[in-house]
Order: sequence, then structure tokens, then C-alpha cells
Amino acid sequence: MGRFNGFILVPAFAAFVAGCSGGGDGGQGQPQCVPACGERQCGGDGCGGSCGECEAPWWCEEESGQCVECVPDCEGKTCGEDGCGGTCGECGEGWSCSPYLSKCVGGCSGDCTDRECGDDGCGGSCGQCGAGDECDGAGRCGPAASCTDGQKNGTESDVDCGGGCPDRCPAGKRCNGGTDCKSGKCEGGTCQEDLSCVDAQLSAGETDVDCGGPRCSPCALTKFCKEHPDCLTKACVFGVCSAPTCGDGALNQDESDVDCGGVCEDCPDGKLCHGGDDCTGGGCEGGTCCSANACGECTST
Repeated sequence: MGRFNGFILVPAFAAFVAGCSGGGDGGQGQPQCVPACGERQCGGDGCGGSCGECEAPWWCEEESGQCVECVPDCEGKTCGEDGCGGTCGECGEGWSCSPYLSKCVGGCSGDCTDRECGDDGCGGSCGQCGAGDECDGAGRCGPAASCTDGQKNGTESDVDCGGGCPDRCPAGKRCNGGTDCKSGKCEGGTCQEDLSCVDAQLSAGETDVDCGGPRCSPCALTKFCKEHPDCLTKACVFGVCSAPTCGDGALNQDESDVDCGGVCEDCPDGKLCHGGDDCTGGGCEGGTCCSANACGECTST
């Protein structure tokens, strides 16, 4: 057996003997098989034999019959493709291979169909978003949202809630999945109410009967609360939902930042703004107050 550029070449006649033993017509009147290797260095010869074997780290490309250099990548993997047409391992009975993690998971097969990020449904991940992006409830990466601008943008499922925003959406708001909703239930693209939020009882997590807390809709005026988001007015003062003011320490009304801008006093430089009218310096660039020059533009520092 000879070598060629690091490959082990199996003589064609050996393949001929292995694949077409008997010679002639085999005494049965059947045509003999003629191996067809030609310039093939490896793979099948068409008669059940081989045109040769590749020596590691070279691999046989079956279609061309050529030995090609490929370095399998199985680092951190227990299953799945190795990048060279092979596998990093097979999962045992009752286990399946997570497509993103390339690891065996018990009793669950991760599903990342049409998803590029987020949970694969089996405790694994479908991928991570790049810098400046975030993953929405539908498993798509997009620009990070501004969760206090009164607009639906970024990956929000509804205005300033869902997606990458810290606030989950109450019942009736739009959603892409259960993670967008306070109740954890999204049906037909709309957040559903948690049943415990309509039972006329003060259930666990609620700040008042059927309202407030992490799952239920915000509470009306005079209802008990713990935090600003517990209230429709977004103003929880001394544990009671109150009318919004310019001194309640909450971002509500049409304020651009907490207790300034909009109907309140203008905001100082560095605070959030919707326009120059929100700012003491008369300038608003990139959503931040700054001091404008005579041309109405902020001076450079």
C-alpha cells in the first residue's frame, strides 16, 4: 500500500477483487463490475470497494472523492455537527441534541425555528444579540428601546413595555410572547389577564384587590401601592396611588424626565427631553438637554 501526499492509497486492483470477485461473468452470464476511480483519491469505487482512505487530519469529500484538510470543531460540544461532515457525538435514548448548545438535553428538543436569540424552550439559548441590540419576545434582535419616551420603538411589544423594557405589559396591550406580559400570558398578540387578578380577592403579589404587583394591571386612584408602576398614574405616594404632580419623584404626566419637562419646570442639562422646550438651556440633542448657542445648537465641549 503506497502513500500520496499524506494519504493512504488502496490499490485499485484490491478494490476490484473486493467488489467484483469471481472474474469474467462469474459463470452466471452477468457482466463484471469495473471500478471507476479515475482521479478519485478516496471514497467508493462504484463496485462496493474503495478508491483509498485519507490519513488524519485529512477527510474524504465523498462527492469529489478528494482528500481535503478540515479540522473538526467539537470544543464544548457533546453532540451535533463537527464542521467537517462528521458528528461530535450522539445523544442516548430519552435525550436530544440542543441545536444551539450542541449538548444533550433530557426529554426536550430545543426549538430555534425563526429565532435568533432567547430561550430555546429547553433551558438553552438560541443565540445572543450583539452590542447595542436586545432580544424581543419573538426571539429577534433589534435596537435597544427607550422605555420612557412614550413611543413604541426598539423591541418593545407596546409603548414602553415588553421586549427589553423592565416593565411588562398589562392586559390588553400588544405582545409577542408571554415574557412581554405581566400575567405571562400572550394570546393572539394581546396580553391576557391573570385569573387571580379578576377574582375580587387580594391575592399574593397584588398591592390592592385585583390590581398592582408584578402580574395585575395598575391600580386606580386611592388604591394601595408599593411602587410607582403599581398605579395608573405612575405616582405611588406614601403607599397610595395619587394624582401625578411635579414633585412625586415619578416619571408621569408628559414629563420628559422625572419631575421636569413637559408641564413641569424645564430640565437641567443632562436630563432627558423631547425637545428644546423641555430644557433650561434651550437645547435637546439625542434626547438629552444641553445648552444651545445663538444658532440653537448645543455648544461643543
